[in-house]
Amino acid sequence: LTSIVNKLSDKFILCESNFDDVDLTLFKTFPYVGLEVQGVSLVNPMEGAVSDTLARIGSVGVGINLREYLKNKNIEVTKLVVDDVAANLYTNKEGKSNYDVFPSSDEDTTASEPFEMPELVSLKSIKIKKFGASYLNEALNTSATLGNLNLAVDGKYETNNIDAKVRLDIDSVAMLVDGDSSNMNASLKD
Repeated sequence: LTSIVNKLSDKFILCESNFDDVDLTLFKTFPYVGLEVQGVSLVNPMEGAVSDTLARIGSVGVGINLREYLKNKNIEVTKLVVDDVAANLYTNKEGKSNYDVFPSSDEDTTASEPFEMPELVSLKSIKIKKFGASYLNEALNTSATLGNLNLAVDGKYETNNIDAKVRLDIDSVAMLVDGDSSNMNASLKD
């Protein structure tokens, strides 16, 4: 699966990309379908950017209850884990960005039927661990860094009701807008 994803990625991603390992589980985890991706990198060199690497992701894992979707059209995400992310977002003075890496759609995206939210969307476990990012926008004279964000969400969405537990830890946030700087630390816990 890894070689297929790496070969096809250039049709969906307009910069250099690499996926170290992609694994799909179906039978051993039924009724759950799992997708595990290790070592994702997006490289989009741009003069003025902090790094040639747009993003590096250590691992991404997702598990979905296939039976629940096929039987009841409910979406049950049993897990979504994103671990060890470093992102370097950059926009030059002309407004060109290194993160504009997905092709625009030439097709008419107007749906023949309006989208209907499923009766139940269950997010049993969403975790983002060790997420760091830098952002530099020379056109707006703005920069920001986010250091070591960790997020955990457990919950469900039903029509007219959202029930979720959220835990958020951020080691540091720094912003610079037109020479005015701000530094923040944030933590949201039970």
